[in-house]
Parts: sequence; C-alpha cells; structure tokens
Amino acid sequence: MDRLYICHTPYHVLVACEYVLADAKGGGSANSRRQAILLMDSIDNFKVYAKRLQNSGLFDRVFTVRHSEAFAPWTNTSFYKTLLLLYLSKGPRTRLSFVFGFDEYLIFNDHRDMGAVLHRYRIPYHLLEDGRDCFKRFDQNDLPTANKPFLRKMLKKVFNVPIGMGDSPYCLDIQVNSCESLKTAISKPVIERSKDVLEAVMDEKDREVLGQVFPVPAIDSRRDCAVLVLTSPMEAHGGGWDEEKQLAYYREVVKKYSKGDVFLKPHPRDGVDYQSLVDSCRIIDKSIPIEVLNLNPDISFDYAVAYLSTALPALRGCKHKITLCAVSDNDATTQGD
Repeated sequence: MDRLYICHTPYHVLVACEYVLADAKGGGSANSRRQAILLMDSIDNFKVYAKRLQNSGLFDRVFTVRHSEAFAPWTNTSFYKTLLLLYLSKGPRTRLSFVFGFDEYLIFNDHRDMGAVLHRYRIPYHLLEDGRDCFKRFDQNDLPTANKPFLRKMLKKVFNVPIGMGDSPYCLDIQVNSCESLKTAISKPVIERSKDVLEAVMDEKDREVLGQVFPVPAIDSRRDCAVLVLTSPMEAHGGGWDEEKQLAYYREVVKKYSKGDVFLKPHPRDGVDYQSLVDSCRIIDKSIPIEVLNLNPDISFDYAVAYLSTALPALRGCKHKITLCAVSDNDATTQGD
C-alpha cells in the first residue's frame, strides 16, 4: 500500500514523521506500506526540509510543489480559486501527475490548494488536524479567514462546493488528538489518535531521526527567568490588523517580560520581520514547529505566552502558559503545569 502525506506547514511535517515512526513500530502490514510526503512551498525552507527528509530515510519518496508553478499565481493557494482553475484547465493535473495513484491520502488542511485537487478528482482521503486540537479549541467554520459566509453557503447548495475543512464528500474521516468537547460541528467519523501517545512510544533513536529533520534550537537562558513568546499570524488578530500593528503588539509583549530572557518564536505564517527586537529578545527560527522543543527534556521556560496558539497547550517544560486572547473560559488565565 502506498500512502501520501500532504503538508502545508512545518507542524504537518512533524506529525507526518511521528505517524511514520509509530507505523514502523506496529509491524505487520505497516512494514509493507510505502510512505511518501509532499511539501508545499507555504513551508519556509521547504527545499531544505525535503533534503533532510530524504536523508532521514523515513519516507520512500519526497515531493515538493511550488504553488505558482503547479497552479497559477492568481489562485494564491485559495481553495475556491484553485478549484475554479482545475475546472478550467487540465494543466495542473498534468503538472501534478505524480500525486495520482496512491492508495491512501492524508492531508492536514483540505481547504487549500491540494484539498481542491482531491475534491475535484474525487480522491478519498483522511483529514488530520491542521493544528493540535484545532477542532476542539476553535470553530473551524467560523474563523476570521472564513469570510463571505453567504457566498460560501450558496456555492455549497448550488455546486456542492465544500465550505470548510472536512466538508468534502471525499473526506473519509477526521483524525484528532482528542474527541472531547469539539467546537466544530463535524459530520464525518472522528478518530482519536493522541499526540501524547505518539510521542510516548518514541525511543531515543526515533528522537535522533526527528532531530535530523528538525534541529532543536539552543535555548540557553542567562537569567533566572526564561520566557517564550509565540506570535500568531496576522489574521488571528482580526480585520484591520497590519504588519505595523503586529510588530508594535509583540514589542509590548516582549517589553512586559523584559526582566527575564525572552525568546520570540514567530508563527510559520507570520511574515513580519522582528529583527528590530533583537536587542530585547532572541528570535527562534520560525520555520521549525515549536513542538520540537519537546524533544529536548532539558529545555524549560518559566512562562510561555501566546495571543492565540494551538501549540501552546502541547508544550512541555513550561511552568506557566498564558493565552492573551480568551477563546474559552479558561484561556485567559495562567495555566501552571
């Protein structure tokens, strides 16, 4: 059986690697499964990641796709624009011929360009979480980016066009970290596959392999207090937010915790340049998923702070976790581990 993982973010790549490592321990049919992974250029340094994945031996095949070359620049990774292009032109199918023919497809966000490919050509697939507990923490059908709700509903009613993640009739099921208290209404079968369990079964060799793909950054605090600040992409802050407001906001957050050693980790989709803050904090490479810090048990922080983040609850080695935007009754409070 040939399986293909389709990834749009570094976090997707990390989870795909963890799934492959877990399958390898399963024995039996898992050993006869050939694993492949596709990296979209929405991943910073996607060519570098592709090389590391090839060297790791985790996957039999590693593909990279630059959206503008496979589709068209005007589609801009949009599900709807890409779907329109796929109905108007056979070019993308020809350029993506290597995608077809797999026995099993796993995608983390089916409401982007590659999700449109699966929907257009009626390819059954499994949907994995775009971010840890994203269906549990947020209503995925009511995000700031889910604009024009009336138009989306009309497209659904008239043309059966999916209006959100997991809405395509070709989505077989949705695999989540936890099934409890989901905020998103889901019509597909839900399969629980705990990320904590995935990480718990990893041995030292597995962690070394992951370390080859995701080099763990050095975190050497010189003060008594270490603070991790995670930025959110601009759209998470709502309409009218721009780069100037984004930079000013996180400058204030860093300033608030300036008595400690502050480490700023930009979100992979955060395009703001934070180099002007280097005198007051140390910047962690945004192209790595912050969850890789869990690979090193010696890394710890007194505080981990985020405006809005699915990664924050997953981080171990943080004494206090602070969410600055309240999305539930408990999110605005300091959470001690």
